[in-house]
Parts: sequence; structure tokens; C-alpha cells
Amino acid sequence: MDKTGPEMKTEDRRLYDKGFRYLQAQGVIKRSRDAWQFFHDRQWEGLEQSEVFGKDGPPFINFVKPDVLYKMTTLGQRSTRIVFLPADNTRPEFLENAKTACDNLTAYAAATWENTKLDSMRWRAIRDAIVVGDGLLHFAGKVESDGEVKPAPEIVDAVNVFYGDENESDVQKQEYILISYRRPVSELRKEAKENGVADDELEAITSDEQTEGQANDAGDNELETTGPDEGKALVILKYWRGEDGKIMMRKSVSHCVIMPDKATGLSLYPIAKMSWEEVKNSARGNGIVAAQIPNQVEYNKTLARRAVKVMETAYPKMVYNESMIDNPDELDNVGAKIAIRGQRLGQEHDRLPSGDEYVGGRHRALE
Repeated sequence: MDKTGPEMKTEDRRLYDKGFRYLQAQGVIKRSRDAWQFFHDRQWEGLEQSEVFGKDGPPFINFVKPDVLYKMTTLGQRSTRIVFLPADNTRPEFLENAKTACDNLTAYAAATWENTKLDSMRWRAIRDAIVVGDGLLHFAGKVESDGEVKPAPEIVDAVNVFYGDENESDVQKQEYILISYRRPVSELRKEAKENGVADDELEAITSDEQTEGQANDAGDNELETTGPDEGKALVILKYWRGEDGKIMMRKSVSHCVIMPDKATGLSLYPIAKMSWEEVKNSARGNGIVAAQIPNQVEYNKTLARRAVKVMETAYPKMVYNESMIDNPDELDNVGAKIAIRGQRLGQEHDRLPSGDEYVGGRHRALE
């Protein structure tokens, strides 16, 4: 029995397909790719090579990137930390113990913040929000060898997050949230085996080429593979609320569940979202780049037109009668002797007129 047919898709893969079709219909993925291309200096993408400009392409001045970086540094340089303080209504006899506990929690939060490089991720999330509208941090958990679960936050792209309600901006009010990844097949099979997936089910974990949902088209270029056991596969992580209100999670590929339903013990979805500009009745924010692209395109066109005009008019063009020159190939050589065909010098029409003849001729022409 074929376990990789369309009818064998997992429930989460069907939800992913529904969300992906919505993003395509709304142009979310195209806007994301266009925004990143313009930010990353690929402003003439898709233009055929021009004989005028050659392989380097037409000129451009990227005013999108400086605007993004200025806003990112202005906001990002404001330091952030987590501080715990006793509640205002703490009873006096417990105040000292409460302060000690809060100090310990503050120190633990600072150490975790440093160990997980949250400052670096915060800068990247701010940049993502400015460019495409949403910066997203996923606070995943990593199980250590001793069984302890430690925080492992990661940046996720806005186009790789799918909401149960695309009209609700509050992440915590979502019915479910999907996060998509691309991971090596070998890594996925190992994880599935550790989670008790049967060996025959592991065969359903195969590589695919479903990269069209990535935030930037650079994600389309993966290493060449020689078979279904190599390469990467689409992974879907689903969060939803269980009957007790706590957050549940499950991980799947297209045709196999690699991590069954698991209780996280969390009361909130482990996702933090920053929208640069909230859009009314939409789960997705608005960045600054999409609105700047038409201006950037027109500016680049004007710059290219100016460059072409300079090429056409900056240097004088030599005009000559080729039939009268024996060695036209020497015209561009400095100090070359040019051989001229025709009548001998000294004949009437070859002689330059004298001053009197010139003036007389001018007078006769004016009579």
C-alpha cells in the first residue's frame, strides 16, 4: 500500500494546505519574497541580461535597506530584561523571602536570556517585523540528556506560521497554530523512532521539493539529492488547546505523525509576535518595504535612463567618409597616420579659401 499518496496525508498536512492556499490567494508569500529581494539588493531580479549594462545589470541605489536598518537600530538598541518584584500586597512577614525569591528568578531569567542569545534574536525579529510586517519568536523546548527541558527559542518566518483564524490578531485567541519547517529526512526519522513510530511508518518520511512556501526564494536552492532518503522534508508543528485549556502539541510530516499528541503544561501558546503595523481584522501585520517598492522601482528606472543617456552623449561621435580612408582601423589609435583617397591636394576644391575669398563669398551669399 502506498503510504505517500494524496489520500494518505495527515490531518495537520490538510490544515497546512488550507492555510498555504490562503496565503497564496492573499499574496502574502509573494509580498514577503519581493520585500526580501529588495532589501537584499536584488532589485532588478528577473531582468534579462542587457547588452548595454552587461552581466552586472542596470544601476540602482537601495534606499529601502538604510530605512529598515535605521528603524531596526533605533528600536533594537533599547535594552530589554526580565525583572521579578514582590507584589504590592505581599504580607510584611513574607516580604524578605519574596524579595529573595524574586532576585533568584531575575538572575535565572538573565542567565537564560544570555544563554539562548535572545538579544540577537530580538534584533532579527525586529528586522523581520519592519520588512514583512511580523517578527515571530517561537519558544521551543529542548530535552537534555538528563530529561530536563530547557528553553530553545528560535526565529520563525511569518509565512511559515498558519493561524486557525486569519482575522484574529491576538495569538492567544487562536484555535490552533501551525508552524512549518524544512528538516533533513535523517533527522526526522531519528526523532520519529525516538517517539515510538513503527519502522514501517518511517518509510513514509521522504524528501520533497515543497520550498515555494519559504519567506525568500533563496530557500528554493537546496543541496542536490540522489533519492528520497536524502534531502529535506516539510515538517508541521501544531499547537492547540486541550480540553483542560492547556496547550497541546503534535509534529507531523506529509504522510506520517512523527510526534504524537503531547501535553506541554503551558497556559499560553509559546509564540511571541511583534507586528510593525497592525492591520484591522487581520492576523498579519504590515511592514514598510511593500509600500516602498513602487518608488524604488521608479527611482531605479530613472537612474538607468540617465546612465543610458550619459553613455550616448558623454563622448563625441566620429563621423567620416569611409570611402575616402584607406586605413579606418587606425582612427582610434593615438598618433596614427590616416591615408586618404581622392584627388590630389592643390586642386581647386581641395584648397582652403583665403580670408578675402571667404569674406567675399559670405557677402555674395548675403546679397
